[in-house]
Amino acid sequence: MQSVRIRKGLSTDLQKVSEIHIRAWKSAYKGILPDEMLDQLNLGRRIQGWQMILEKEQGQLFVLEVGEELVGFTHIEAARDKDLDVKNVGEMTSIYLEPESVGRGFGKALLEYSLDKLRQSHFTQMSLWVLKDNKLAIDFYERNGFVFDGTQFVDPDRGFVSHRYIRHL
Repeated sequence: MQSVRIRKGLSTDLQKVSEIHIRAWKSAYKGILPDEMLDQLNLGRRIQGWQMILEKEQGQLFVLEVGEELVGFTHIEAARDKDLDVKNVGEMTSIYLEPESVGRGFGKALLEYSLDKLRQSHFTQMSLWVLKDNKLAIDFYERNGFVFDGTQFVDPDRGFVSHRYIRHL
């Protein structure tokens, strides 16, 4: 059995993180988001976005490796929502896996690691946003103690609705 390791994400990981990000979106959001939107995902722009996050030290990026292969990642930071107390609420902005790695416990491992990191930083809650039609993700979050707090966001350009979920740490 190959070892599983979670570690801090580095700039040298951003190519692979971005590739996973795009493949995960195309898999998870097929049938939820328009195909043309998924087809337009751009690796260069995704890498630049992650580089900017690391350079500005916006939160923490963690990657999950199986053996020597990076198969998933998560990103956490202080909550970005103005109605939440940024001193007490952390946010998981991303959690993605290679599509063939879903269902093997890696998502749970990344989530637990993120929860632990937020606890160590003295946060008392974790928030996250999920597309309201992403039933697989919603089931995962609810199984892991998250509840919809009634807050929703409608994308002003595309009309997609996201729901905010919260979990006490």
